[in-house]
Amino acid sequence: MLRKFRNDTDNLFYSKINTWLCLTISLAGFIVIAACIELCIESTETASAKSMSFVFSFLAFEIVLFLLIADAFIRCRYIFKGGCLCIQSGVFLQTEIPYANIKSFCESNNALSAPACTIDRIKIVYKNKKTGKESFTLVSPRNKQRFMKKLGAIIEANK
Repeated sequence: MLRKFRNDTDNLFYSKINTWLCLTISLAGFIVIAACIELCIESTETASAKSMSFVFSFLAFEIVLFLLIADAFIRCRYIFKGGCLCIQSGVFLQTEIPYANIKSFCESNNALSAPACTIDRIKIVYKNKKTGKESFTLVSPRNKQRFMKKLGAIIEANK
């Protein structure tokens, strides 16, 4: 696990981050970016302006995508707010689950895509307020036992 660079508080839990997962994603990103740079260097003399603009556009897209994924890992956190559990991951993902809508939670090793930076996760089953159907999300707080204890106490208090 990566060294802790932020401290959890009573209502704020940062995501646990596995080193192997970060290295795998980083390596994949660097390979694609290095391949684009190599293609740019190799084909500068023979390529047309149209193909070079495509390569540069693809390179820019890959760099932005890599930075967005890195941001999602760095800023992944779970916040217990007044009436809901707020899940934040990067710039774009922010989910709020009202405590009253949470049906259950349990430990999980599900590998589905989720705002969780490790496979050691907690599955939270809840009633989706938009669709009215049962849904679930996966989270991976660093202090999993303390998170589950707090979530359980809050759910009991909101019944």
